[in-house]
Amino acid sequence: MTTASRPTRLATVLGWPLAIGLVSWRYLWRTTPLHRSEEQGSTADLPSGWDTDNGLGERGQGIAAGVGPLLHRCYTVWIVHSPMDPATLMTAVGANLNRVSPEMAVFRKTRGASGPPRPGDEFVVRMPGPWNGPVRVVSQDSTSFRLATLAGHLEAGQIEFRAAQDGTTLRFEIESWARAGDRLSHLLYNRLRLAKEIQLNMWSHFCVRTAALAGGRPRGGVTIHTRRLDWPPQTTTNQSGQAPLQPEGKIHSARPSGHAYTALTASGLRCEVTSAHLHDQRGECIVPREHTPGFYPFAFASSFGFVLRAVGVRPDSSGLRVDDGKLEVWFGPWRLVTPLSNISGAELSGPYRAWKVLGARLSLADRGLTFGTNTVAGACIRFHRPVAGIEPTGLLRHPALTVTLAEPHLLVERLRRQPGTGVSAPG
Repeated sequence: MTTASRPTRLATVLGWPLAIGLVSWRYLWRTTPLHRSEEQGSTADLPSGWDTDNGLGERGQGIAAGVGPLLHRCYTVWIVHSPMDPATLMTAVGANLNRVSPEMAVFRKTRGASGPPRPGDEFVVRMPGPWNGPVRVVSQDSTSFRLATLAGHLEAGQIEFRAAQDGTTLRFEIESWARAGDRLSHLLYNRLRLAKEIQLNMWSHFCVRTAALAGGRPRGGVTIHTRRLDWPPQTTTNQSGQAPLQPEGKIHSARPSGHAYTALTASGLRCEVTSAHLHDQRGECIVPREHTPGFYPFAFASSFGFVLRAVGVRPDSSGLRVDDGKLEVWFGPWRLVTPLSNISGAELSGPYRAWKVLGARLSLADRGLTFGTNTVAGACIRFHRPVAGIEPTGLLRHPALTVTLAEPHLLVERLRRQPGTGVSAPG
């Protein structure tokens, strides 16, 4: 298979604006929450054998042949109520990749027998973005398979699809290690960041469709964890003066019901420095992986991001904090503060209709206030004395507040345990 000519590659790049518009429209109305985090990586993020050709010879296009930083990314979805086990799910996924891939991402097998992916099989993946191109299956077992890019691909790296049992929950993951294939794709992927967001939407939708194929449903949306390694990687030495061994870096995202993640956004947002967030040298908002005590971020659905940004609501300008005897909520230009002693109750709520929850909403029935960023779930907090929030004068007050947080159950549990509130524990 020959490398695509420069005019062909240039034509692909020039077609990206149209592809971006089509993909953006396709995902505009998706309401699955995306939980995102990004941090600086290290050489531990390199996959094993990254500096070998994996038996591909001159046709291979490995990580070392790429341009720009390495992005080590893991997409995770936890699937509940599925009758399948990991091996059965991966057999179903591999039997027809186009059944779970988005409509505009088409897998076409160019080498190998029909059926699930096997080592040596080759595909051409057609997508509206800089990752069009040929790949080969380099490893496969009952619960996973891995693809490596071939010459002519507009990325350089590897991607693995796998499933595992996580208690009573089925976990499906897509893990990739990739650099841009050339300078043109590096420009649109790492500089303008447009193609990066298309790819994120593509693979997160792959996760959602896999959950449907499994006969279950996603719990808590899709978690995307990214580690960025500048190139060439810097090798550190230990006390003996020898470079440490670097195992293959695998990212295992935290459960949506756990404490290990707080990264929540639907697109690559940029933000100012705040105490609640960390930032890399490019200024992109990065949320700490460990749950900040007393801080509860909002979960932003991908279809709401552009609307909320228009009114100043972003991950870096929103959140809820329980501290110093008070509850404080900020939501773009809106702010609500009340003593914990004024809280009379708290319970989980949702799902909601989009037109009832998006943005800052006032209920005409009971004057309740909603700060909404997704339709999946939230927490409803009731007050002894109504509080101000929707307008700055304080003339209009609210007996309750609904907030669509990433982990609303943690807030409810915290308020039930918190001394000084009027919230009683269940039972």
